[in-house]
Amino acid sequence: MIQKAIELSTLLLALAFGSAGLAKILVGSEVTRFCRALGMNGRLARLTASLLPPTELAAAFGLLHPITRPAATLVVWLLSLSFVGVTAYAFAMGDQPFRSIPHCSCFGRSRPISFGVAGVIRAYALCALASFVVWTGPVNAGRIPGQRGGVKAGHC
Repeated sequence: MIQKAIELSTLLLALAFGSAGLAKILVGSEVTRFCRALGMNGRLARLTASLLPPTELAAAFGLLHPITRPAATLVVWLLSLSFVGVTAYAFAMGDQPFRSIPHCSCFGRSRPISFGVAGVIRAYALCALASFVVWTGPVNAGRIPGQRGGVKAGHC
């Protein structure tokens, strides 16, 4: 039972981060604008906007292979924690920051949405899911999602 929950969680995280990375690549400079609206200075916003999409895509693909899954799971968890921190900070600053934040395609949304309380809740849910997968990591490390019996790393 727990193994099925781990497999489903891993697949959901891979889907969320893969589609989020792809969406960010497609919207281009909007990611920089979104980072600026969250309070990042210009240089940090540009750096984040250029590194975040390929990092999300690499983590998503890494979740699907047993050899790279432990590292990818940690990356997904750290990205989730950082996003929770940034959104919680912006939300704590009051309603004004969210009015200046452009529509985003966070968490792989196929269409941009206004960012607000729902975005913070989605960030916490994704972080909880990533935390679950990290917490159960030793059980999950040698299996391919959806495969019976598992494949030990190095025996693929």
